[in-house]
Amino acid sequence: MTTLGTRILAAKARKSEGEAGMEAARLLLAALAHEFPDQAEAQVEAAYIHDALGREAEAIFYYEQALRIGLTGIEDPPAVHLGLGSSYRTLGRYDEARAVLEQACRLFPDDRALRVFLAMVHYNVGESSAAMATLLTIIAETAEDARIRSYAGAIAFYADRLDQTWT
Repeated sequence: MTTLGTRILAAKARKSEGEAGMEAARLLLAALAHEFPDQAEAQVEAAYIHDALGREAEAIFYYEQALRIGLTGIEDPPAVHLGLGSSYRTLGRYDEARAVLEQACRLFPDDRALRVFLAMVHYNVGESSAAMATLLTIIAETAEDARIRSYAGAIAFYADRLDQTWT
């Protein structure tokens, strides 16, 4: 394991020490991101800890850095896009959130979590039909509840027809 990797693991281990440990991990990971500005792993981990602590505005900087560097070697690239899009959304930066999440949905079309977060953006910008269609489709695709499964076909059918009536 690289020196960076070892230091990241040590910083992440602090997270289990409660609130003070989370803050210590944040400081350590931010320092690593500063020390290794061209290492996506350092940027991603700094983004995640800031995000986890409700410091989305700071997390955005690290997410953007990671994406500029490139996510080669990052364990879960969709999570980086989701984190950035979600952070934009929570700060009311809906156009940026939409752009990031739509691009991520194109890059990772099978990632339903990205689609759920995009549905939240649709809701935030008043596109409730698009939000509901996405969520109903995902429910129909993934539900394990026997009753929902028995109606999966109908749920999927109505997902993009919520405003339609039949007479």
